Amino acid sequence: MMTVFIDDREQSRVAPAYQYYKEDMGLQTYVLELPYGDYVFLDKDSNIKVAFEYKTVDDYISSLKDYRVFNQALNQSNKFDYHFVIVVGTDEDKKRVTDKQYWVTGRDLSDTEYYGGFASLVNFTSIIQVPNSKTAFGVMEQVARKCTSTRPVVKRFPKSRGSPAYRLLNNNVHRVGHVTAQNICDTLGLGSVDDVLGLQKKDLLKVKGVGEKTADMILLQLHDEFYE
Repeated sequence: MMTVFIDDREQSRVAPAYQYYKEDMGLQTYVLELPYGDYVFLDKDSNIKVAFEYKTVDDYISSLKDYRVFNQALNQSNKFDYHFVIVVGTDEDKKRVTDKQYWVTGRDLSDTEYYGGFASLVNFTSIIQVPNSKTAFGVMEQVARKCTSTRPVVKRFPKSRGSPAYRLLNNNVHRVGHVTAQNICDTLGLGSVDDVLGLQKKDLLKVKGVGEKTADMILLQLHDEFYE
């Protein structure tokens, strides 16, 4: 038996999502404030939970700038058996948003930067892009059913140890293995993506086994990955 939970902060999407899952599909559907994810599917037989972070193209682009999407994806990966970021919009929507951004900021957003976010996110989660919200509702249900079936075809990402900060360092910084990542997090008390992105060289030099060259390498890679 599949149950759907919709985050009540989804605003204009709450009503159509509730209509789709409750009225059209006949699923148990609840609207409440969710601590993680925008849509969570629970299979009561297996007790498997599948979470989706829902992003319009506009929201996806803004969340790349403030790193919010990375933190959200990392938090989901810690909490759920299966987890996804679903980006909703067409290439025309992306062009409209980037053109608007260019007029406001004077800076263009290249396809490399746009899809580069996908490349970073796949270290932590799975990405789905669909053209519109109705398709998104259907795809999320289908994916959730595949994940909770007895023979799932969707890869289950293992729950590895560590916080979002640990996952970011271990997965995204070349030549930082799990021991160094754990030492950095333990020594400096890092927990979130923001903690990692706020690191300074003097902080890293407090960590046993991290010298000048390693500290410079870590900061350079973080800058290249998340600030360019």
